[in-house]
Amino acid sequence: MPTIPEMQRLGWGNPDDPDFRAKHIVTIKPVKGIQLYVHRAAAPIFKELIQGIEKNGAKLAERRDDWSYLNKGIEGYPSYIKSYHAWGLAIDLDATEQPMGQPKTTFPVWKTRQLVDSLRFVEWGYEWQDSRPDPMHFEIRGSKAAVKRFSRTLRKM
Repeated sequence: MPTIPEMQRLGWGNPDDPDFRAKHIVTIKPVKGIQLYVHRAAAPIFKELIQGIEKNGAKLAERRDDWSYLNKGIEGYPSYIKSYHAWGLAIDLDATEQPMGQPKTTFPVWKTRQLVDSLRFVEWGYEWQDSRPDPMHFEIRGSKAAVKRFSRTLRKM
């Protein structure tokens, strides 16, 4: 779980700053019927992820239970520890069909793993089988500078 100081060192800023949302959070509409709020630097990666998941057979717009940016803490932890959602670096897809703690997913596992691996900075909560699996959850980890460099390569494809 990221701390505010750790994420500031990685260049992501402080989600508790009053102007954080206006400066860093953008709206993406990667496929028809889906609208998510994510960090500007991570937007190309999330678009590629969602389009790839749809291409692999998911019908995300049918349920419209996809979640993204929300500046929230994590219950039971100090206020300086936040969810990756607080920075716009996490999304939940098909959330009602894939509840946290369930070791199953509606996404084709092999194809989704390949997609996640190709996007270098993405981590899939389904893979957290040794802790608490979270098959709906995808997050971006790494420094903002590295994510931005990688995002620029996606735009050229």
